[in-house]
Amino acid sequence: LQAKNTTNIPKTLINRELEVGANILEVKEILRKHPDNKEQQQRYLDLLNDKRNLEKKLNDDYPTYQKTKRSLKILTLKEAIELYVKSDTYLASYILNDSDGYVIIVTDQEKYFYKLDNVPKLIAKLSDYKKQLSSPITTKASFSLFNKQSNFLYHQLFPNKKLREQLNAIHLMVIPDYKLLEIPFETLKNDNSSYLVEKIRISYLQSASVYNTALQSVKQNDNSIMAIAPIHYSLSKLQSLEGSSPYMKTLVNNYKAQLLTKEKASKAAFIKTFKDNNIVHINTHAGVSESNDPWIALYDDYIYLNDLYTLENNSNLVILDACKSAEGRLVEGEGILSLSRGFFYSGSKSVIASHWNVNEKTNNVILASFYQKLQEGKSKAVALQLAKKEYLETHQLTELSPYYWAAMTLTGDTAPIYSENSNKSYWYMVLIVIIFPMVYFFVKKK
Repeated sequence: LQAKNTTNIPKTLINRELEVGANILEVKEILRKHPDNKEQQQRYLDLLNDKRNLEKKLNDDYPTYQKTKRSLKILTLKEAIELYVKSDTYLASYILNDSDGYVIIVTDQEKYFYKLDNVPKLIAKLSDYKKQLSSPITTKASFSLFNKQSNFLYHQLFPNKKLREQLNAIHLMVIPDYKLLEIPFETLKNDNSSYLVEKIRISYLQSASVYNTALQSVKQNDNSIMAIAPIHYSLSKLQSLEGSSPYMKTLVNNYKAQLLTKEKASKAAFIKTFKDNNIVHINTHAGVSESNDPWIALYDDYIYLNDLYTLENNSNLVILDACKSAEGRLVEGEGILSLSRGFFYSGSKSVIASHWNVNEKTNNVILASFYQKLQEGKSKAVALQLAKKEYLETHQLTELSPYYWAAMTLTGDTAPIYSENSNKSYWYMVLIVIIFPMVYFFVKKK
């Protein structure tokens, strides 16, 4: 899909490629059962010849299409468990469509495999739940309804009592599917009426195999941060984000980030500079066009999903600090074609993006706390969990609505960006800078 989106290849050739591929698989299956079938053997040879001729035409006429298609090593379940499951890290993978659903959940002790109950009802509940999440909850009755809905989904998605009891103080890596891609699992409430984010840290993967490929790529070793915040726009119909200015300046002062703002936050500048930074933080507007094409706004132009497929970057983390930056066209069996997906394709190791229109003020508070905990040497997943827990512990009433704190989720690698040692060295230097003048003054006076 990504390869097709970046080229103008005729639909007839795409359909022909799919048809030849499907026919080859069909004949191989027949020959597996009847290896001596002469007719199918000849058909198989003819199809291989058709495939070679088609590939030659595609290579000659549409080289970008062939180049864009990337091979991917598909992990077995055993390999995925060996790579990712630990005593404190579990893996949950969901398979879902409008009528059926399954879940595989692996702990360090057991493998659970379940067929999900009454999937059409689950799909309907998920749609209602997304609506509840994406706006503030303002009354006790609404909170009561939300809690009931949230706990129902919790039981549906984790359909084993013993497993539910194990969801405490662990890291859960979730591979969601279909409508599950639209909700943060952090918002689900357990039987003690606690949000999952209060008990466990959660991150998301597009798939175990895609994640494995991303981990193999070479990333930056420095701690450079590129902050991009247009604030004002030459583009029509986009409001200025005045609240971004003090927040982004604080980011620059505290973490020595490079800041592109106003006319310097142009599309050309973004393309030129974002490739070589460890963290890329984009504070702006985002959305989805009428044709379901995700976009993110810069000072003078939009970056679309298709643009990202043609770029390269080495970023450890991209923060899409904008509304609906995790949304896009939902393709059954494929996932959401979102900006997050584009950044992963271009080389990012992890992405934080939002599922609905974020509240600018509370989002700034949570991300500021997230950065602080990153600097302390925490992993990305732990830092985001602690930032959200800190928000929940310091707010009340309607401010506890998931709308305010749950929009941003982490997909991809969760490893720390800063080491604890580097953080300690920083504070040692701060203490020296403070104490040395005091000691000097004391000795001088004496």
